[in-house]
Amino acid sequence: MAVYHYSAVNRAGEVRTGRIEAASQALAVESLARDSLMPLQLREANAGIDLRTLLPWGGASVRGASRDDVVLMTQQLASLTRAGLTLDRALGIALQLAESPPQRRLLEDLMTRVRRGSSFTEALDAHRASFPAYYISMVQAGEAGGALPNILERLSGLLVRSQETRQKVVSALIYPAILLSMIGFTLILILSFVLPRFQSLFAEAGSKLPLPTRVVMALGDAVQNYGVVLAAILVVAGLLVRRAWRSPDTRARLDGWMLRRRWLGAVIRKAESARFARTLGTLVGGGMPVPTSLRIASGSLYNRVLQQASAQVLRGVTEGQGFAEQLGRSGQFPALLIQMARVGEETGHLHQGLLEAADMLDADTQRAIERGLVVLVPLLTVLMGALVAALIGSVLVGILSVNDLAG
Repeated sequence: MAVYHYSAVNRAGEVRTGRIEAASQALAVESLARDSLMPLQLREANAGIDLRTLLPWGGASVRGASRDDVVLMTQQLASLTRAGLTLDRALGIALQLAESPPQRRLLEDLMTRVRRGSSFTEALDAHRASFPAYYISMVQAGEAGGALPNILERLSGLLVRSQETRQKVVSALIYPAILLSMIGFTLILILSFVLPRFQSLFAEAGSKLPLPTRVVMALGDAVQNYGVVLAAILVVAGLLVRRAWRSPDTRARLDGWMLRRRWLGAVIRKAESARFARTLGTLVGGGMPVPTSLRIASGSLYNRVLQQASAQVLRGVTEGQGFAEQLGRSGQFPALLIQMARVGEETGHLHQGLLEAADMLDADTQRAIERGLVVLVPLLTVLMGALVAALIGSVLVGILSVNDLAG
């Protein structure tokens, strides 16, 4: 029997927290339901720490609440509104359950805006740093059609699947990131602290030292004497790259360049297409017209080239042409997505075809990343060893040459 911590709401809308023993999470949910409690949070008491949450990129958005906070908030609001609670009351309950300060501030502001008469869409629009464009557009469509609980439920499923895929990718990249950090740390350590100890030994030899030794000693002097300047240059370069990344023209050219790279382009295309297909399938499955769904789903694409391609598809569909046909004409989307969309159109189950295509593209993306890491990790290991060996070898060659000169 496992022990679970839970937060649940009763029929009166009051929040209850506690512990429950059950053989599985599903049985824990059933037990709470028998007590007229709707679970909002349920996690195993002895669950370990997720190392991804300790990383700076392990779930945080650029500003505001983290992606995990948004997923949890959406799940809670979907459950509460589906149970018949008003939106402002659901926001109040979610606020009571919020754990992180950014999440509490976000929910408090959303609740305040809604109670002052703003629509939920308008309240979300004030926090675009935390909510993607397609999220706000879907909520707007749900409010306009009087189906906000259903839209929140679909958004919850969409965000959970996207977050699961993202976490798998992050987990796969942790080890290469550690290797790269070790390479940088090792190089700085050798150049800053190890090489200076040999300066007095090599000072007398001067220009008679072997070329590799002179190059390495020059690098050590540069790091030692101009380390702060080099760090400042790197910071400025990073800011310039960030500014260029925000430029639409530069971003479009860079996105196009990445798509043209063989392995990187394939991974980006599949990952973007999976998110696009899942969003579109979710909307179409909810009864939204294909053109409207396309307009919203385009907001889930980050690559500018694919955004332009989706706009081209939207124009064709608006003119009455087939969706799958337009996907093929764009020349930017994977053949798998095109074929599944064509089958879905022919059978009258477009949303199912899109969701199945999204699952397959997600799996393909993960496999491609894993195959790439199979090559990358050994290469990084060899690179780290080669760099350290080259530095140490150049020092040893210098020492031997000094001994020869002394002899």
